[in-house]
Amino acid sequence: MKRKRMLVILGHPSNESFCGAVSERYVEAATQAGHEVRLLRLDTLDFDPVLHDGYNQIQLLEPDLINAQQVNGVIHRRPVYRASPGNRPPQRRSW
Repeated sequence: MKRKRMLVILGHPSNESFCGAVSERYVEAATQAGHEVRLLRLDTLDFDPVLHDGYNQIQLLEPDLINAQQVNGVIHRRPVYRASPGNRPPQRRSW
């Protein structure tokens, strides 16, 4: 099997949740299979999800968002978050 670069995005606000456990297990299994895997936990990022001036003015990205964008060459992305009817966690909505 060809080695892939993967990004797992945990959008749940708690790492101690079912979603956190699924993310950790996914990372473990993919790593054991020989893939390069990065886990991005949105709850640890420090950024303002509010677009204060709408689209009238460019809002600069915070350092955590700039670092999170450094996923060059990622072939496979896997978002993990709680699925509530019509609702996503705030961090996931702004991501």
